Amino acid sequence: MQQIELDVRRGAKPGELELSVTGGTPPYTVTTTGTNIKTISPAQHDRSPIVIGITREDPEKSSTVAFSVVDRVGTKTQIEPKREVLDALFGGLSGAGSGAGGGG
Repeated sequence: MQQIELDVRRGAKPGELELSVTGGTPPYTVTTTGTNIKTISPAQHDRSPIVIGITREDPEKSSTVAFSVVDRVGTKTQIEPKREVLDALFGGLSGAGSGAGGGG
């Protein structure tokens, strides 16, 4: 039985998380749970990374998110992103930035 490893990072758009799945046998069934987030139905994905859009029910409150992944042969694992990852993710939803970025 091959172990599944998960990694979560910020997606390309505000409110998106990219879930990278290494190992296991596709397709992967991803179940998303958490607090203060709109319900996301479990979905099957054939390849990684998997982009998942997260919407807070109350933008003023903090959220938790956890992903549970089961592959075709029943191998299961889960990951709960750190608070900093979620803060960075949802920080992009609170309006436009100052625009005072430097060039390089």
